[in-house]
Amino acid sequence: MVSIVKYFYQEKIETREIHFSDDSKCLILSPLSMKYGDIQLMKIMWDLSINYVNKFEIKYIILDFSRAEDISSTSIGLLLKLANDLQEKQCDIVLANPSKTMHTIFKNIGLDKMFRTYPNNYQALLAFRSATLF
Repeated sequence: MVSIVKYFYQEKIETREIHFSDDSKCLILSPLSMKYGDIQLMKIMWDLSINYVNKFEIKYIILDFSRAEDISSTSIGLLLKLANDLQEKQCDIVLANPSKTMHTIFKNIGLDKMFRTYPNNYQALLAFRSATLF
C-alpha cells in the first residue's frame, strides 16, 4: 500500500511524500518553474531534502525536473553537494523528467554516471519500490 502526502512550499516547489507499506518513505520535489540561473530553487530543494531526511527518516528522494527548462553550473554544484550530503545520511537520490537540454548537459559533464535518471516519476518510484522488496 502507498499513501501520498502533498503540499506546496512557498508556492515554488510541489512536495510529495510517499509512504510505502514497509514504512520506507520517498520524497518527490518538483519545482513549479525553473529557468537557467534560478539558484534559489536549488537551494530550497537542498534545504527541504536535508530537513526531511533528518526529521522524517526519508530514504529516497526524487528530484522531478519536468517543469525545468535548463540548469546552471551553480545549480549543478548544489545538486552535487546535495548528493554528497544525502549519501552520508544513507539516502538515495535520483533525477526524473529532465528536459532534453538538461539530459545533454548531464551526459556531457558525466552526471549521467553519478545519478540514475528516469523519464518519469513513476519509473523512479518503481525502482525504489523494487529496492525495498529485497
